[in-house]
Amino acid sequence: MFESLAMQESAIKGGRGIPASKTTIIRTGLDLDRFRPRDENSPDSLPADLGIPADRKVVFYAGHTTPRKGIDTILDSAADLVDQRGRRDVHFLLCGDRKGEAEEYLARLDGTRARAHVTFGGYRDDIPDLMAASYCGVIASTGWDSFPRSAMEMSASGLPLLASALQGLVETVDHGRTGYLFEPGDSTALADLIADLLDQPAERDRLGAASRLLAEKQYSEQRQVEELAEALEGRRLQPAFTSSPAPYRTESCTMGEITRV
Repeated sequence: MFESLAMQESAIKGGRGIPASKTTIIRTGLDLDRFRPRDENSPDSLPADLGIPADRKVVFYAGHTTPRKGIDTILDSAADLVDQRGRRDVHFLLCGDRKGEAEEYLARLDGTRARAHVTFGGYRDDIPDLMAASYCGVIASTGWDSFPRSAMEMSASGLPLLASALQGLVETVDHGRTGYLFEPGDSTALADLIADLLDQPAERDRLGAASRLLAEKQYSEQRQVEELAEALEGRRLQPAFTSSPAPYRTESCTMGEITRV
C-alpha cells in the first residue's frame, strides 16, 4: 500500500521487483475538524510572538527546511515581490526549522527589504490555526517529494496551494482549480502566482473553497479506514491508478500572464 502514485511507481519501476497487481494507493487521512478553514471560532489574528503585521497576507510553508524542500526558491520569490515589485502586503511564514537553520537561510536576504517580510516559526503546536489564518500555501520542493502531509493540511484549511510540478506534488493540486503548479526552482514563476492571488482575492477564495472540497472528498480519516479495510479483506488487489496523472503543461499557465484553466 502506498499513499501516492509517485511512491507506487517508484516501487514498481525502481527495480524492487514489486508487481503492480500487488499494489494499491490509499491516501493518508486527516482530522478535517482540526484542519479547517477559518471560521467564527478561529483566533482573530496571528500569535503576537510571530511579529507579523495584521495588514499582511501570509504565504505559509510547513515542513523540513532542507535544501530539497526549495526554501531558497521561496525566499527568492519573497525578495522578488518585496524588493523588485514593491509589495508591502505580503509576509512569508515558514515553520519547521530547527535551531540555527533560520539564520542560515535569512542571510540570503541580508540587505533586502524582504528580510522584514519573512518569519521562520520553528516547531509549533498551533499549526492548524496558522494555516487557517494564512492566505495561501506553498511547497517549492526541488528534490524528491512523495505526497507531503502538509499539502493535505493546507487543502483542508481552505488554502490555495502553489506547488512544484514534480513527483507526488502534482497529485496534490488540481491545476487551475485548487491551486497552481510551477516549474521547480522557478522563483519568478512562484512570485507571479503569489502576486496574482494577492491582486485577486475572489480568485483566492474560489481556489481555497475548491481546495477544501478536495480534502473532504479525498483526505478524510473515514475514507482512509474504509479503504484500508477493503485492502485487508482482499477487496482492493488491483492498483488504484493505472496511469500517471495528466502531465503538467506550462502552456496551461503562462507565468507572468496566467491563463485560467
